Amino acid sequence: QVPFTAVFGLQAREREVRQAFASYAAKINVQSHPEWDEKEKKKMSSKASAMILDELDKVDSTDRLTASFLLAVIVATASQFSVGYNTGVMNAPEKVVFPGHS
Repeated sequence: QVPFTAVFGLQAREREVRQAFASYAAKINVQSHPEWDEKEKKKMSSKASAMILDELDKVDSTDRLTASFLLAVIVATASQFSVGYNTGVMNAPEKVVFPGHS
């Protein structure tokens, strides 16, 4: 069984939602300036939308190192060393357990 479900088209949908949010936020920003003419509103709207999309990309592209992730990496690494040690010393008591065998 797979512990997760793949949903096709989710990235495209996320991109559409980001663009819609950026466009909506830019329109709200433009509406707060009634002194601008239509050409300036359009220019400022596209500029604000691009800035918002850039900020959203920066938020998602940051690297995150959390305590739980670090703990999981340490446990996985330490357990592999433990397995390696145990397989290396598995036959150490052979002379005591099986005396006289080669």
